[in-house]
Amino acid sequence: MPELSPHTITDETLVCFIARCCDSLTRLHANGCPRVTDAAVKAACQTCPLLRHVDLRGTSVSEQGVIALGKNLKRLESVWLSGCDGVSDFAVTRLLLSVPQLSDLR
Repeated sequence: MPELSPHTITDETLVCFIARCCDSLTRLHANGCPRVTDAAVKAACQTCPLLRHVDLRGTSVSEQGVIALGKNLKRLESVWLSGCDGVSDFAVTRLLLSVPQLSDLR
């Protein structure tokens, strides 16, 4: 198996990992993985209802991925998005309105 580094992790890699442990996954850290996009975030939203902490710093996630987080993961406590250039203030506002207990947004 090839060595994984942030630059080799893609949506496909992350979705395969999520599929293996979706029942119990409470934290998702994709920090510094620029090839991770909304597709992986949407897959996580659909299969990992227990997610509470999501670190997407430095990924290619856009506002669609952030809105999906708010629509689907009502238990979120922290979401880190710094370095996600495709995320708008609108998406962040929708996330905050959708998940009132979200206490750590970066």
